[in-house]
Amino acid sequence: MLSESSYHAWLSVRLLPATRYLRPMGRSKRAGSGNRGRSGRDIHAPAPRPRSSGPAAETLVETSLYLPVKRYLENLGFAVKGEICGCDVVGLRGDGFVVICELKLSFNLELVLQGVDRSAACEEVWLAVRTTLRRTSRERDPRVRKLCRLLGFGLLGVSASGHVEPVVEPVPGARAAT
Repeated sequence: MLSESSYHAWLSVRLLPATRYLRPMGRSKRAGSGNRGRSGRDIHAPAPRPRSSGPAAETLVETSLYLPVKRYLENLGFAVKGEICGCDVVGLRGDGFVVICELKLSFNLELVLQGVDRSAACEEVWLAVRTTLRRTSRERDPRVRKLCRLLGFGLLGVSASGHVEPVVEPVPGARAAT
């Protein structure tokens, strides 16, 4: 394994030149555009959600996927860090092989676009989503699996108990066009 200082030095050399391909993930152009309604709130901004407390509220956070995915990548032999250059999870193997994993609670277009942006900075891109028990969940849809294969992305399903299951293995030859 790499030491902490050599890991960060390697990432700064490896990922920082590629950050020109990474778009910052922030608010849309419309939000904050100065369009205010009578309430003084930006009319394009989403309505505030009521905060709930308790154990159910803690499980519906994107960061709850980090620890199971980190353990999974460490079992594959990667040194794993979170939130490096805007990437949710970055894994580095001793031979210089870099994996970037993006986390979302559900499979959506934003997750796919993040994966496309990250593909220029690494060898493999993994997308990790929360799995549900419903048979109609999106990560089980054959079209989603086909899309991941076409783009060369891996897809990880993370259960509520923290079990990580590879739904689609990344395809080394197929890369998203940059």
